[in-house]
Amino acid sequence: MATVSAYTTASGERRYRVRYRTPERRQTDKRGFKRKADAMAFAATVEVSKSTGAYVPASAGRVTVGELGRAWLRRREAVMRPKTHYADMQMWKVHVLPRWGGVAVGDVRRTAVASWVAELSAGGLGASGVGQAVGVLRGVLDDAVSDRQIVVNPARGLDLPEKVERERVYLDAGQLSRLVACAGEAGGVLAFLGWTGLRFGEASALRVGCVDMMRRRVRVVRTASDVGGMIVEGEPKTVKGRRSVPFPEFLAPMVGQAVAGKGPDGLVFTSPEGKQLRGGNVRKRVLAPAQREAGSVVGRVQAAVGVATARRGPVFDRETVDAVASWQLRHGLEASGRVDRPTWEALTRLEGLTGRFLPVGEGARDFGPLTLHDLRHTAASLAISAGANVKAVQAMLGHKSAAMTLDTYADLFPDDLDAVALALDDMGRSAFTDVVGKVWARGLQVVA
Repeated sequence: MATVSAYTTASGERRYRVRYRTPERRQTDKRGFKRKADAMAFAATVEVSKSTGAYVPASAGRVTVGELGRAWLRRREAVMRPKTHYADMQMWKVHVLPRWGGVAVGDVRRTAVASWVAELSAGGLGASGVGQAVGVLRGVLDDAVSDRQIVVNPARGLDLPEKVERERVYLDAGQLSRLVACAGEAGGVLAFLGWTGLRFGEASALRVGCVDMMRRRVRVVRTASDVGGMIVEGEPKTVKGRRSVPFPEFLAPMVGQAVAGKGPDGLVFTSPEGKQLRGGNVRKRVLAPAQREAGSVVGRVQAAVGVATARRGPVFDRETVDAVASWQLRHGLEASGRVDRPTWEALTRLEGLTGRFLPVGEGARDFGPLTLHDLRHTAASLAISAGANVKAVQAMLGHKSAAMTLDTYADLFPDDLDAVALALDDMGRSAFTDVVGKVWARGLQVVA
């Protein structure tokens, strides 16, 4: 049982000391309480924690966050994917270690962590980055809780900056085709991503031996990540990630050309130098320039045929059709209202239209910047538009469950309630009318 006693300091001040035994029966004490009530409250807390198994000796919290953090990172390296571990290491080195490395885990206060979160946000770190940095600190302090060095984790349950979800980009078939055309010889991988839904890392790691040209299928068994400037390959995250994915017949010539003359271990998609593709390079050198050209064609055509600036927009609308047809008529071309090659060449020669030929007509839309992952979203959108059900889209994308597919793309699946009602009407009309309808016709009531 803990005991409370008074003592006098060297300066003559009265203080209180709590003597107690640890669960291992070792005698210890805590001194310095100015009030007897505080000392008695601490003594009671010690006895309760000992009886409930929650006792943590004060000395246990003297180990620093830096010491525990290094051990935590080493253990994580053995079980986490290289890209995840690299991200943890960067957050540790840049944000966690400088602030918390020398602080004892027992001295980390929740209010101090909350202030640190505010400082990170004020310093320009985005919500995702703040969450990752706090996640690293939280993981380290979870170890301290598990090892009974602290009672609770002060980095848990914090109010973190809310992530602003970036709006997904879904290209239609025409937009995707124009994007691929503007990428030139490097457009093959963009077309493949946009029509199959492979992640970029899966396409980067795709080998010739995993391509079945007869069945138009590819087997996804590897994925590649750029980890600190080094490409690291591994298996897909989940069992569902290992899958067979179809590609459209119109892509067969492109795929055939990509695999021609290569052995089974050869990469399907490579850089002009024959090296494995890196996402950063493809984004900067292929995707972004192609988007700028393909995504602005409607606006450039509108400017070339004289649509007033105030009337221009991202859609090739009826006003644009009329303006193109009028321009064609004035220059001796068929007034189709659609930009075909002769019209494009004439606009280039006479109006200064720039860029490569892209056929566009009513309904065509410009589009803004996009990421490589947006091409995966595009593939999902195109598959759903073509009538694929949720299970087919799940299998194509390698999602862990159909629920995950629905959560991700619920906005793309149409509201089919009216269609369901019509289908049920067609299915049951004759049987219902022949049986139940005749009963009702005799004035009898059917009670369900």
